[in-house]
Amino acid sequence: MTPVVTQISWTNHLLIMSGCKSDEEHEFYIHLCIKENYSKRQLERQLDSGYYERYMPRYWSQNNLPYEVDFLIQRENDIFPVEVKSEANTTSKSMKKFKELFPDKVRLRIRFSLDNLNLDDGVLNIPLFMADQADRLIGLALEKRKQ
Repeated sequence: MTPVVTQISWTNHLLIMSGCKSDEEHEFYIHLCIKENYSKRQLERQLDSGYYERYMPRYWSQNNLPYEVDFLIQRENDIFPVEVKSEANTTSKSMKKFKELFPDKVRLRIRFSLDNLNLDDGVLNIPLFMADQADRLIGLALEKRKQ
């Protein structure tokens, strides 16, 4: 197995070292460069646009209460709580609580599970095998909810 340090150019390493604020961001861009085979220009564009801040999933929990949302994702100016369920039980008290706490900020809640594709009561269920289509499906669900 080739060490990570030799899998991207020295120029890209310098850009990442000078442009990242945390170890997590540094690691994110190194792996992105390896996966996408970024040139210097492509990496500069991603660094300048704040790609890490826009696309890194976030996590939410409420202190002293048993509520937690697996991820928070940002799409344009919206924040979406995301739950991932691998079993048949897909109830989510945490997403309901998140909606209660931020009622005018949550346009849609997202759940990845083994269930079929479904939009019900503001919850978009995306089957696990369709996870790579999440952005497109979120866009369609938001359009449907406008109607």
